[in-house]
Amino acid sequence: MATANQEVAAKIVAHHSQMVKDLEDRVSTLIDAVRQGRPHTGAAQAVVEYALQEILPHARAEEETLYAAGATMTEAKVLVESLTAEHETIGRAIEDLREARDGVGAVAAASALAALFKAHAARENEALLPVLVADSNVDLGQLLAGMHERLMGRAEGAAHGSAAGEEQILDVRALPPFQRHSLIFETFESLSPGGAFILVNDHDPKPLYYQFAAERPNQFTWEYLEQGPEVWRVRIGRR
Repeated sequence: MATANQEVAAKIVAHHSQMVKDLEDRVSTLIDAVRQGRPHTGAAQAVVEYALQEILPHARAEEETLYAAGATMTEAKVLVESLTAEHETIGRAIEDLREARDGVGAVAAASALAALFKAHAARENEALLPVLVADSNVDLGQLLAGMHERLMGRAEGAAHGSAAGEEQILDVRALPPFQRHSLIFETFESLSPGGAFILVNDHDPKPLYYQFAAERPNQFTWEYLEQGPEVWRVRIGRR
């Protein structure tokens, strides 16, 4: 089991390295655009979209598999709690980039995001994975397969749920506020044209509507299905 776990751990480390590189490449493109005085909005959006479509789904899948296994171990419990908190910090960094008002602010936010993610991946590689590899009760290959199943399931559900007549329901009421908008936009970006999902919230998401109108003009539909006083349900579609 130990040898098999080591081989799987090497694959995870390689994937982390590729994700770090992919993010840094997008940040470098943004930096170049700002330095050269070229329009930077598209480059900044590319960083945001990569973070929403790749990094955050990866983080949630890790929490449900690798982190869940580590949380049962005395020697890894505190580490897992710390790594989970770092996911929240990464989520806030993505929001900072989304809210950047100019090129300088976008570069600062994107650079901070890249540094956070690189350090986070290194902690997973150097601290969490060795603990999992060393435990004879852990099947790292099975955990990795579980991650892949979750990632594929989320992508397929978001992209094809509407086409199959089963619109995805995204209930964000239990999430911290700073995580909600990132997840909502991630879900929207994964929709095929004509697809939709149903947002469930504990307050009127009118500010979200204005954010969509500013960032995705003429690209979305918005239909209230329920308007309080305790629950709001909105069908958000992609044109």
